[in-house]
Amino acid sequence: MHNEKHWLTDIATGAGIGILSTKIAYWFHPMIKKTIFKDKEKTSGIVMPFYNGREYGLGLTSRF
Repeated sequence: MHNEKHWLTDIATGAGIGILSTKIAYWFHPMIKKTIFKDKEKTSGIVMPFYNGREYGLGLTSRF
């Protein structure tokens, strides 16, 4: 908004997407942990989407 590059609706939509994706992640995490990593207490993992301007991708890291 400062340099007339974004509208208020752009900012509100970006915030909404961020909040919604966080809520979805918190909802899915216990379900995934129960089904995939049943008996492993110290197992953890993360899924990281990325976009670099030309390409989309998804990174997965798991520690067990």
